[in-house]
Amino acid sequence: MRFVVLATAVVSALAVAGPAAAERYVVVFKQDKQAAPQLAQPLVEAAGGSLVAGYPEIGVAVAESSAPGFAAALDTARSVEGVAATGGMGGVPAGGPPPHLPNEPVSDTDTFSALQWWAQRIKAPEAHAITGGSPAVTVGVIDTGVDATHPDLDGNVDPSRSVSCVGGAPNPAPVAWNDDSGHGSNVAGVIAAEANGRGIVGIAPNVKLAVIKASTRVGTSDVFLPEAVICSFVWAANNGIDVANSSFSTDSAPSGGTTSFCKADPVQKTIIKAVQRAVAYAQQRDVTVVTSAGNDGRDLAALRADGCMRLPSQAPGVVTVSSIGMLDALAAGPPSNYGLGEVWVTAPGGDFMQGVPPAGLILSAWPAAMQVPRLMCDPCTGADAAFYRFFAGTSQAAAQVSGVAALVVSRFGKERGWNQGLMEPRRVRVILGLTADPLPCPAGDARCVAEEDETSFFGHGVVNALRAVTFDKRDP
Repeated sequence: MRFVVLATAVVSALAVAGPAAAERYVVVFKQDKQAAPQLAQPLVEAAGGSLVAGYPEIGVAVAESSAPGFAAALDTARSVEGVAATGGMGGVPAGGPPPHLPNEPVSDTDTFSALQWWAQRIKAPEAHAITGGSPAVTVGVIDTGVDATHPDLDGNVDPSRSVSCVGGAPNPAPVAWNDDSGHGSNVAGVIAAEANGRGIVGIAPNVKLAVIKASTRVGTSDVFLPEAVICSFVWAANNGIDVANSSFSTDSAPSGGTTSFCKADPVQKTIIKAVQRAVAYAQQRDVTVVTSAGNDGRDLAALRADGCMRLPSQAPGVVTVSSIGMLDALAAGPPSNYGLGEVWVTAPGGDFMQGVPPAGLILSAWPAAMQVPRLMCDPCTGADAAFYRFFAGTSQAAAQVSGVAALVVSRFGKERGWNQGLMEPRRVRVILGLTADPLPCPAGDARCVAEEDETSFFGHGVVNALRAVTFDKRDP
C-alpha cells in the first residue's frame, strides 16, 4: 500500500450564441414540436431573447435574454406553458450495441482492493467472477466532469459520447467536460475503475463511461442549474446511454439556492415539469436513471407531502439510492436522506460516524491536478501517477448502484432479447429491487417506517451485485 500527503453525436438542439450579460431561462411549451428550433427561435427573439437550445423531444427550450420583460413577454405566447429564470448567465460556448454482449470476468486484486469494503458488502467481487460488465454498455456520468487521463479511467472513457451541458446546450470539446471539482472523477471510479492491477476496481470495470458535465464551479460548491440538467438527460437519451448516474441535486440559482422545488411556485413548477420531461424522455429511450437521495438527513416523503420535491431523485421511475455505513446503519455523516416510497434501494456510501476514518469511507479516483491532503497513490511518481481520495455520501452509494445496473444490462439487456436489445429501465429497476438484501428498520428509530417489503431508510434493501447478475426472470 502506498500513501502520500500532498498540500458529438447528433442531437436535436440548435446552439445559438447569446449576449454575454444575458440571463438564462427554461421555457416549457404546451406541445413537444413547439420547442423545435425553427418554431421556438422566432418566439424567443420576438420577446427579446436568443435561443440556446431547443429540445422538441420533451417540449422544452433554453433561452437567454438581457431584456427585463423577457419572461413576461414570452409567457403571453399561446404555445408557451411556463417560463422560469434559472439565474444562469449567458456567454457559454455551444457547441447500437450488438445483440449478444461479451461478459468477461475480472479479478479484484488491484493495489487497494482490500480497502474496498463497500464493494465486498454488495458482493461485487463474487459478481466479477461472472462478469465485469460489457464494453458495449455505457454509463453516463452526469456530474462535474471526469479526468479522462486518470490511469484507472482512461481506457473506459468514451470521448465520442462525452459532452459538457453547462449553459444548456451540448459542447463536445474535451476541455469543456474536464473535471473541475474532483467529484465526478471519484464517482466515475466507483462505477468503472479498470481492473488493471493498480488502484481500485470499479463495480462494472469493463463498461464504458460517457462524461456528461452538468455543473458550474462556484467557490467550493458545484451548482447544477436546470438547463444543464435538462440538456444532460436529453443527451443521454439521444446517444445510446444505458445507465445515467445522477449523483447531484438540481439547484435553483447559481449561488446554490434551494434544492427543493415546490409546485405552488409558478417558476419552480415550470422547472419541475421541464426536468421531469427530460428524465422521462431518457427513460423512454431505455436509459436507466440512478439518483442519489441526498445528504441532508431529510424525509423525502414528507417533502413530497408538502407539494415539493428534489430533482431528479423524486422524478417518476428513477432508482433513488440512500446511503449506509460499514455497520449497515443509515449514514449519519453526512446524513443520508430517506423516505418511504422514495428510496428504491440502498448501498454503502460511507459514514464518518461508522468506523474510524478513513476506514468506513469510499476510496476512489481523484484528478492528479487537484492535490489535497491525504491522497492515496499508485504509483506515486512519474507521468503515470494515479491518485485516489476517500469520500462519503449518497453520491458514492448511487455510483455503486449504477455499476450494478450496468452489470445487469451487460448480462441480460441484449442476451435475453428484452426490448430488442436495450434493456427497459423498469426491468432494471425491478431486478435491483428483487435482488436486494432486505435491511429492517433499526429498533427505536421512529424516523424509519416499514410497509410490505420496503422501508423508508433502505427501500427494498442493500443492492446485491451477485444476486443481480444471476437473476432469473422466472423468479417471482
